[in-house]
Amino acid sequence: MYVVMGAGGTLGSCCIKSVLELTKERIIATDRDLAQVKEHERIEWMACDVRDDFLTDQLIEKLAVGGEPVKVIYLAAFCKPDQVQQDPDLAWNIHVVCLHQVIHKLRRKKDVRVFYISSDRVYGESRNRYHYKETDPLRPVSFYGYCRCAAESLILRAGYHVIRFPFLVSSALTYQAHFYDQIVAAARTGERIMLYEDVFRSAISFDHAADLLVRLIEQGDAPAAINICGDDDLSDYDIGRMIAMRERLDATNIIPIQAAESWYGFPVKRAVSVLMDNRVIKGMLRLSHIDIFAQPV
Repeated sequence: MYVVMGAGGTLGSCCIKSVLELTKERIIATDRDLAQVKEHERIEWMACDVRDDFLTDQLIEKLAVGGEPVKVIYLAAFCKPDQVQQDPDLAWNIHVVCLHQVIHKLRRKKDVRVFYISSDRVYGESRNRYHYKETDPLRPVSFYGYCRCAAESLILRAGYHVIRFPFLVSSALTYQAHFYDQIVAAARTGERIMLYEDVFRSAISFDHAADLLVRLIEQGDAPAAINICGDDDLSDYDIGRMIAMRERLDATNIIPIQAAESWYGFPVKRAVSVLMDNRVIKGMLRLSHIDIFAQPV
Protein backbone atom coordinates (compact mmCIF):
# COMPACT_ATOMS: atom_id res chain seq x y z
CA MET A 1 0.00 0.00 0.00
CA TYR A 2 1.12 3.54 -0.79
CA VAL A 3 0.36 6.60 1.31
CA VAL A 4 0.78 9.96 -0.46
CA MET A 5 0.79 12.71 2.17
CA GLY A 6 0.08 16.14 0.73
CA ALA A 7 -1.32 14.68 -2.49
CA GLY A 8 -3.40 17.66 -3.59
CA GLY A 9 -0.73 19.47 -5.62
CA THR A 10 0.74 18.73 -9.04
CA LEU A 11 3.56 16.52 -7.74
CA GLY A 12 1.14 14.60 -5.53
CA SER A 13 -1.20 14.10 -8.48
CA CYS A 14 1.69 12.83 -10.59
CA CYS A 15 2.80 10.45 -7.82
CA ILE A 16 -0.71 9.00 -7.61
CA LYS A 17 -0.81 8.58 -11.39
CA SER A 18 2.58 6.81 -11.37
CA VAL A 19 1.55 4.44 -8.58
CA LEU A 20 -1.65 3.57 -10.44
CA GLU A 21 0.19 2.96 -13.71
CA LEU A 22 3.32 1.22 -12.42
CA THR A 23 1.88 -0.89 -9.58
CA LYS A 24 -1.27 -2.71 -8.59
CA GLU A 25 -1.27 -1.36 -5.06
CA ARG A 26 -3.97 0.66 -3.39
CA ILE A 27 -3.37 4.22 -2.24
CA ILE A 28 -4.33 6.33 0.73
CA ALA A 29 -4.01 9.95 -0.39
CA THR A 30 -4.21 12.88 2.01
CA ASP A 31 -4.78 16.58 1.59
CA ARG A 32 -6.09 19.43 3.71
CA ASP A 33 -8.93 20.14 1.25
CA LEU A 34 -10.76 17.25 -0.43
CA ALA A 35 -13.08 19.43 -2.53
CA GLN A 36 -11.09 18.93 -5.78
CA VAL A 37 -9.97 15.31 -5.46
CA LYS A 38 -10.44 12.76 -8.24
CA GLU A 39 -12.03 9.51 -7.15
CA HIS A 40 -10.61 6.14 -8.20
CA GLU A 41 -11.40 2.60 -7.09
CA ARG A 42 -7.86 2.11 -5.78
CA ILE A 43 -7.64 5.47 -3.97
CA GLU A 44 -8.99 6.31 -0.54
CA TRP A 45 -8.84 10.01 0.24
CA MET A 46 -8.43 11.26 3.81
CA ALA A 47 -8.44 14.82 5.11
CA CYS A 48 -5.14 15.40 6.88
CA ASP A 49 -3.14 18.43 7.95
CA VAL A 50 0.21 17.55 9.54
CA ARG A 51 -0.40 20.35 12.07
CA ASP A 52 -3.51 18.56 13.36
CA ASP A 53 -2.70 15.75 15.81
CA PHE A 54 -6.21 14.30 15.64
CA LEU A 55 -6.11 13.94 11.84
CA THR A 56 -2.60 12.46 11.78
CA ASP A 57 -3.64 10.01 14.52
CA GLN A 58 -6.59 8.94 12.36
CA LEU A 59 -4.23 8.31 9.45
CA ILE A 60 -1.82 6.23 11.55
CA GLU A 61 -4.72 4.19 12.95
CA LYS A 62 -5.83 3.53 9.38
CA LEU A 63 -2.38 2.22 8.49
CA ALA A 64 -2.42 -0.11 11.50
CA VAL A 65 -5.35 -2.05 10.00
CA GLY A 66 -3.97 -5.05 8.11
CA GLY A 67 -0.41 -6.25 7.92
CA GLU A 68 0.63 -5.10 4.46
CA PRO A 69 3.84 -3.10 3.95
CA VAL A 70 3.35 0.66 3.73
CA LYS A 71 5.29 3.04 1.48
CA VAL A 72 4.82 6.68 2.43
CA ILE A 73 5.58 9.48 -0.02
CA TYR A 74 5.81 12.54 2.22
CA LEU A 75 5.07 15.77 0.33
CA ALA A 76 3.69 17.99 3.09
CA ALA A 77 5.72 21.21 2.97
CA PHE A 78 5.78 25.02 2.88
CA CYS A 79 7.48 25.34 -0.49
CA LYS A 80 7.83 29.01 -1.46
CA PRO A 81 11.14 30.47 -0.18
CA ASP A 82 9.81 34.05 -0.09
CA GLN A 83 6.78 33.04 2.00
CA VAL A 84 8.99 30.91 4.25
CA GLN A 85 11.10 33.99 4.98
CA GLN A 86 7.97 36.00 5.81
CA ASP A 87 6.67 33.41 8.28
CA PRO A 88 9.68 31.41 9.49
CA ASP A 89 7.90 30.05 12.58
CA LEU A 90 5.16 28.48 10.46
CA ALA A 91 7.74 27.08 8.04
CA TRP A 92 9.79 25.51 10.85
CA ASN A 93 6.65 24.09 12.42
CA ILE A 94 5.52 22.42 9.17
CA HIS A 95 8.92 21.23 7.97
CA VAL A 96 10.45 20.14 11.26
CA VAL A 97 8.15 20.03 14.30
CA CYS A 98 5.20 18.38 12.54
CA LEU A 99 7.45 16.02 10.60
CA HIS A 100 9.09 14.89 13.85
CA GLN A 101 5.66 14.12 15.30
CA VAL A 102 4.56 12.20 12.21
CA ILE A 103 7.79 10.16 12.20
CA HIS A 104 7.29 9.29 15.87
CA LYS A 105 3.78 8.03 15.09
CA LEU A 106 4.81 6.11 11.97
CA ARG A 107 7.57 4.27 13.84
CA ARG A 108 4.92 2.55 15.96
CA LYS A 109 3.92 0.55 12.87
CA LYS A 110 6.16 -2.16 11.50
CA ASP A 111 7.08 -2.45 7.84
CA VAL A 112 6.83 1.25 6.98
CA ARG A 113 9.18 2.94 4.53
CA VAL A 114 9.08 6.73 4.22
CA PHE A 115 10.30 8.69 1.21
CA TYR A 116 10.66 12.35 2.13
CA ILE A 117 10.56 14.69 -0.86
CA SER A 118 13.24 17.33 -0.43
CA SER A 119 14.80 19.96 -2.69
CA ASP A 120 18.05 20.78 -4.44
CA ARG A 121 18.00 23.96 -2.30
CA VAL A 122 19.75 22.04 0.50
CA TYR A 123 23.01 22.12 -1.46
CA GLY A 124 23.54 25.84 -2.01
CA GLU A 125 25.35 27.47 -4.91
CA SER A 126 26.84 25.34 -7.74
CA ARG A 127 30.04 27.24 -8.32
CA ASN A 128 31.64 26.69 -11.73
CA ARG A 129 28.62 24.54 -12.72
CA TYR A 130 29.48 21.89 -10.12
CA HIS A 131 26.99 18.99 -9.89
CA TYR A 132 26.29 18.07 -6.29
CA LYS A 133 26.51 14.42 -5.31
CA GLU A 134 24.34 12.95 -2.58
CA THR A 135 27.35 12.69 -0.26
CA ASP A 136 28.42 16.34 -0.58
CA PRO A 137 28.08 18.68 2.41
CA LEU A 138 24.82 20.65 2.55
CA ARG A 139 25.28 24.43 2.46
CA PRO A 140 21.86 26.09 2.00
CA VAL A 141 21.75 29.86 1.56
CA SER A 142 18.10 30.47 2.58
CA PHE A 143 15.98 29.67 5.62
CA TYR A 144 13.87 27.45 3.34
CA GLY A 145 17.00 25.40 2.62
CA TYR A 146 17.86 25.19 6.33
CA CYS A 147 14.34 23.92 7.08
CA ARG A 148 14.77 21.23 4.45
CA CYS A 149 18.16 20.23 5.88
CA ALA A 150 16.70 19.88 9.37
CA ALA A 151 13.84 17.78 8.02
CA GLU A 152 16.28 15.54 6.15
CA SER A 153 18.21 14.96 9.36
CA LEU A 154 15.07 13.73 11.11
CA ILE A 155 14.22 11.41 8.22
CA LEU A 156 17.72 9.93 7.96
CA ARG A 157 18.01 9.47 11.72
CA ALA A 158 14.78 7.46 11.63
CA GLY A 159 16.23 5.18 8.92
CA TYR A 160 14.00 6.51 6.15
CA HIS A 161 14.81 7.92 2.70
CA VAL A 162 15.43 11.43 1.30
CA ILE A 163 14.59 12.22 -2.32
CA ARG A 164 16.06 15.47 -3.66
CA PHE A 165 14.21 16.94 -6.62
CA PRO A 166 15.30 19.94 -8.72
CA PHE A 167 13.10 22.58 -10.35
CA LEU A 168 10.11 20.58 -11.63
CA VAL A 169 8.41 21.66 -14.84
CA SER A 170 4.99 20.72 -16.19
CA SER A 171 1.58 22.19 -16.74
CA ALA A 172 -0.30 22.42 -13.45
CA LEU A 173 -2.72 19.63 -12.62
CA THR A 174 -4.31 21.78 -9.92
CA TYR A 175 -5.78 25.27 -9.61
CA GLN A 176 -2.41 27.04 -9.22
CA ALA A 177 -0.55 27.94 -12.43
CA HIS A 178 3.09 26.88 -12.64
CA PHE A 179 6.07 28.25 -14.57
CA TYR A 180 5.06 26.10 -17.56
CA ASP A 181 1.57 27.63 -17.67
CA GLN A 182 2.92 31.16 -17.33
CA ILE A 183 5.22 30.66 -20.30
CA VAL A 184 2.40 29.20 -22.42
CA ALA A 185 0.02 32.04 -21.52
CA ALA A 186 2.63 34.71 -22.35
CA ALA A 187 3.58 33.06 -25.66
CA ARG A 188 -0.07 32.80 -26.71
CA THR A 189 -0.76 36.48 -26.09
CA GLY A 190 2.56 37.75 -27.44
CA GLU A 191 3.52 39.18 -24.07
CA ARG A 192 7.23 39.75 -23.54
CA ILE A 193 8.65 37.56 -20.82
CA MET A 194 12.20 37.96 -19.51
CA LEU A 195 14.00 34.86 -18.28
CA TYR A 196 17.46 34.33 -16.83
CA GLU A 197 19.98 32.78 -19.19
CA ASP A 198 22.65 32.36 -16.50
CA VAL A 199 20.60 30.59 -13.79
CA PHE A 200 20.93 26.82 -14.16
CA ARG A 201 19.05 23.86 -12.66
CA SER A 202 18.95 20.11 -13.39
CA ALA A 203 15.27 20.40 -14.24
CA ILE A 204 12.89 17.53 -14.96
CA SER A 205 9.16 17.28 -15.55
CA PHE A 206 6.77 16.49 -12.69
CA ASP A 207 5.56 13.29 -14.33
CA HIS A 208 9.06 11.93 -15.02
CA ALA A 209 10.11 12.77 -11.46
CA ALA A 210 7.14 10.84 -10.09
CA ASP A 211 7.71 7.86 -12.41
CA LEU A 212 11.38 7.60 -11.44
CA LEU A 213 10.47 7.86 -7.75
CA VAL A 214 7.92 5.05 -7.93
CA ARG A 215 10.28 2.88 -9.98
CA LEU A 216 12.95 3.42 -7.33
CA ILE A 217 10.55 2.54 -4.51
CA GLU A 218 9.38 -0.59 -6.29
CA GLN A 219 12.96 -1.72 -6.82
CA GLY A 220 13.21 -2.01 -3.05
CA ASP A 221 16.81 -0.96 -2.33
CA ALA A 222 16.72 2.84 -2.26
CA PRO A 223 19.75 4.53 -0.67
CA ALA A 224 19.41 6.87 2.30
CA ALA A 225 19.50 9.95 0.04
CA ILE A 226 19.28 10.23 -3.73
CA ASN A 227 19.07 12.94 -6.39
CA ILE A 228 16.36 12.50 -9.02
CA CYS A 229 16.95 15.05 -11.76
CA GLY A 230 17.70 15.60 -15.42
CA ASP A 231 21.08 15.31 -17.15
CA ASP A 232 21.17 18.77 -18.68
CA ASP A 233 22.14 22.14 -17.20
CA LEU A 234 19.13 24.22 -18.21
CA SER A 235 18.63 27.93 -17.68
CA ASP A 236 15.22 29.50 -17.16
CA TYR A 237 15.58 30.90 -20.68
CA ASP A 238 16.38 27.45 -22.11
CA ILE A 239 13.33 25.94 -20.41
CA GLY A 240 11.05 28.76 -21.48
CA ARG A 241 11.99 28.32 -25.14
CA MET A 242 11.64 24.54 -24.88
CA ILE A 243 8.13 24.94 -23.46
CA ALA A 244 7.10 27.34 -26.23
CA MET A 245 8.45 25.05 -28.96
CA ARG A 246 6.87 22.00 -27.29
CA GLU A 247 3.50 23.76 -27.42
CA ARG A 248 4.20 24.98 -31.00
CA LEU A 249 4.15 28.62 -29.93
CA ASP A 250 6.28 31.59 -30.99
CA ALA A 251 9.28 31.97 -28.69
CA THR A 252 10.53 35.29 -30.09
CA ASN A 253 9.10 37.28 -27.16
CA ILE A 254 11.04 35.23 -24.62
CA ILE A 255 13.93 37.56 -23.82
CA PRO A 256 17.19 36.45 -22.13
CA ILE A 257 18.45 38.52 -19.21
CA GLN A 258 21.37 38.18 -16.79
CA ALA A 259 20.72 37.33 -13.15
CA ALA A 260 23.69 39.46 -12.15
CA GLU A 261 21.79 42.52 -13.41
CA SER A 262 18.59 41.92 -11.41
CA TRP A 263 19.03 39.16 -8.83
CA TYR A 264 19.00 41.52 -5.87
CA GLY A 265 15.40 42.42 -6.65
CA PHE A 266 14.38 39.13 -5.00
CA PRO A 267 13.25 39.54 -1.38
CA VAL A 268 15.07 36.39 -0.23
CA LYS A 269 18.68 35.42 -0.84
CA ARG A 270 18.94 32.28 -2.95
CA ALA A 271 21.50 30.28 -4.88
CA VAL A 272 21.83 31.47 -8.46
CA SER A 273 22.41 27.98 -9.89
CA VAL A 274 21.94 24.56 -8.28
CA LEU A 275 22.96 21.49 -10.27
CA MET A 276 22.81 17.87 -9.16
CA ASP A 277 24.57 14.67 -10.14
CA ASN A 278 22.14 11.91 -11.16
CA ARG A 279 24.49 8.98 -11.72
CA VAL A 280 23.15 7.02 -8.74
CA ILE A 281 19.51 6.99 -9.91
CA LYS A 282 20.56 6.24 -13.49
CA GLY A 283 22.71 3.35 -12.34
CA MET A 284 19.99 1.89 -10.13
CA LEU A 285 17.33 2.08 -12.86
CA ARG A 286 19.76 1.25 -15.69
CA LEU A 287 19.16 4.50 -17.55
CA SER A 288 21.56 6.23 -19.93
CA HIS A 289 19.86 9.63 -20.13
CA ILE A 290 17.20 11.57 -18.24
CA ASP A 291 15.73 14.42 -20.27
CA ILE A 292 13.49 17.19 -18.94
CA PHE A 293 10.54 16.14 -21.14
CA ALA A 294 11.49 13.09 -23.25
CA GLN A 295 10.99 9.65 -21.73
CA PRO A 296 14.09 8.52 -19.75
CA VAL A 297 16.09 5.86 -21.60
